[in-house]
Amino acid sequence: MLGRSYIFLAADAANHNDKALSFDYLLEAQHCCIDADSFEGAMLSGVISYNTGYLYGELGEYRHALEHMVMAESFYRGYEEKGVPTNTLSTIVMEGVYHLNLGEKDAARRDLERASSFERSLGRNAALADRTMMSLLKIKLCLSDGTRTEAKAEAREVTQDIKRNGLSPDLVGDVCAIASDLIDARLAESAEGLLVAAEPLVKKIDIPFLTLVLIKQQIRHARLVGDVQTLCPLMNDYFDLNERLDEDHKRSTAYAIELRKSMEEMRDKEEHFLRENARLAREAEYDALTKLPNRYLLTNVSNDEFELAYHAKTKLGLEIFDIDDFKRFNDTHGHQMGDVVLTRVADVLRNVVADNENVFAARYGGDEFVMLYRDKTDEEVIKIAERIRDDVASITCRGIDPGDIKITQGIRNSLPISSNKVWDYLSVADYALYEAKRKDKGGIALTDRPAPADKDFLLSGARLLS
Repeated sequence: MLGRSYIFLAADAANHNDKALSFDYLLEAQHCCIDADSFEGAMLSGVISYNTGYLYGELGEYRHALEHMVMAESFYRGYEEKGVPTNTLSTIVMEGVYHLNLGEKDAARRDLERASSFERSLGRNAALADRTMMSLLKIKLCLSDGTRTEAKAEAREVTQDIKRNGLSPDLVGDVCAIASDLIDARLAESAEGLLVAAEPLVKKIDIPFLTLVLIKQQIRHARLVGDVQTLCPLMNDYFDLNERLDEDHKRSTAYAIELRKSMEEMRDKEEHFLRENARLAREAEYDALTKLPNRYLLTNVSNDEFELAYHAKTKLGLEIFDIDDFKRFNDTHGHQMGDVVLTRVADVLRNVVADNENVFAARYGGDEFVMLYRDKTDEEVIKIAERIRDDVASITCRGIDPGDIKITQGIRNSLPISSNKVWDYLSVADYALYEAKRKDKGGIALTDRPAPADKDFLLSGARLLS
């Protein structure tokens, strides 16, 4: 919404001949359309590039203008193929105009051929705007080649089109550009026909700057034919319009400043809303104490990891461990110290995840933590598990010496099968954990067995490490 609003403001500023403000609004619009991969973002980016290129062209910066038109065409092309109407035809024509202004006549001819081919591919008659744009390029090429008869014929077509179909504000500049080229070529009669046809329609539109553009070409035409009687009133009108535009510019600038402030406030609110949503989403997925992913996020990630491993036919490992005698630790050292230990354990897991690919850590609840391993051999899983055990054992803080904190770990590492669920992995790892505790606290038990039929399932299939 903000992007479209800025584009509208840019067009309004351009119609008031405030090109600097128009450029500024287009930059703001582009900032709002960063996500150019989305349909809306890419379409608006095409409109922004087109308008930016047109402004550069008005300033005589034809190379920059051409670059932006080429960019606009790249955005538009995909949507034309989907049947979405765009300014593709006008964009190609403007590329031709800028190529010609840069002295690249062959490139301009190719652009005209591309525009004609594109028009035919639409399977419909071109709109007045497109026909006028194509006439602009054709007349420029005819005058460049010295084929004045063809240029006059094309000008007559444009004049008849305007008389039949009228004239929209966005075409006034193009019609006046055609008249300007005809005046430069001293084709006074053709230019006069265009200007006479356009005058009542431009007055009806009643946009001062567009009227000024028309009067400028009328003045040039009057000078060309030596019509002093017409020239004086036109000069007076030109002066009066400039005065009016100065006043309009002051009002529009003040309005633009206020509007800009309102839109900035809207953007600030939107950014605050997005930050707040991100914060709430993070709080919903991460444990408040340890800042590790919580059980909710673990469920989502573990399901995704299961699907990845199943389709890739690679092993999935799930480890669950807890801190040995943690209740007695809390009773002895206090719950605050227990929280310190939990955060230190979380730090160990974060370091492990940072150093190993396809490893995920989460707090399951209380003093229980879960690790996920994708595409790891038993030896790789055991090596990581031993590092976790050793790093936790090295934790020290007030009243706690190295070796005071011990964990026991149960792991299932196997190829997923269609009848498996993540819950089966968790269940087997949990049994492995308690089998390790039964043998000796502080140990590691790893198995590839399926979900157990009874609690003695591990005796023949588990690797127990102390």
